[in-house]
Amino acid sequence: MLHGMTRLDAADLVSLAKSWETPPELNVTEGDYNTLGYDSSEKAYHLERAGTETAPFAFSLSADGEHPVVNPAFVVRNWGEAEVVVKLDGKDVERGETFRFGHRHTLTGTDLIVWLMVESVQELSVSFQTAP
Repeated sequence: MLHGMTRLDAADLVSLAKSWETPPELNVTEGDYNTLGYDSSEKAYHLERAGTETAPFAFSLSADGEHPVVNPAFVVRNWGEAEVVVKLDGKDVERGETFRFGHRHTLTGTDLIVWLMVESVQELSVSFQTAP
């Protein structure tokens, strides 16, 4: 699937392939959001705001050697127009090379799309909150 699309050796792609084939489980730990699962066609976790307000929420990714985290993407349906602040294991992540986000307008609302440059084989905690 990645033939010709990278300069990495096949051995270096094992973690990436595992993260797509057997992604770690995402568990919402705080906030009124539903987990909609991992969409392998988009290589992204999907969540949906259950309440009426865009509110902070947190989740964990249960990573291990067989289910690594490699540069995950998240789609949060009905987030709204607000910008997002992301914390990874309790530390702020600066927007730029390691954290990007954007919005997708749909017929029913505005989705938030987040990408993080992070690799781990240990559980990660992530939180999203609206930017001040």
